[in-house]
Amino acid sequence: MKRVVVDACVTVAAGAGVGEREPAPESVAVLDAIRDRGRQFGDVRLAMNRDLEAEWTAGEGEYAQIWLADMMSRRLVDQVEGGWDDEGELLRCASNNHRKPILHDIHLVRLAMTTDQRLVTLENKLPKYLRATVLRSGRPASLRSLHVVSPVRPTSVGWIGAGAPEDQTWYLIQPDP
Repeated sequence: MKRVVVDACVTVAAGAGVGEREPAPESVAVLDAIRDRGRQFGDVRLAMNRDLEAEWTAGEGEYAQIWLADMMSRRLVDQVEGGWDDEGELLRCASNNHRKPILHDIHLVRLAMTTDQRLVTLENKLPKYLRATVLRSGRPASLRSLHVVSPVRPTSVGWIGAGAPEDQTWYLIQPDP
């Protein structure tokens, strides 16, 4: 079983349709893949904690409400609380320019690292700053194998549909050949 952390920006994009904005089909496809895989095989679940739930509640639209209610009714949501041992090290190693943006989304990193290291996000800056910190300082080494999945990558739906398996192509930092 793999627990996947889904950034609220993905649900906002999936349920856009407000005003001039159209729903992002890539985000809808990824959320549907998580739900469908969980429904069919029970091996992909949504990881949630209080911080992420508050973020979802603040920004969620009708699509996100329906999707989350469906996931909860099928018992495919795991509430996970707790810390990540390397969080302090990450913040100490981050440059001054990267620390504030990392802090903004540290709840996503914490949750992903305390579960199965799967993070679905549309954010470009968070992975960029995490990668830069680890490459510059070599620490925290545990972040190297964080799977960072962007719905806009064409293979993201297939990866989730396969059960979000261990796959180095999704690692925050690719291992040396």
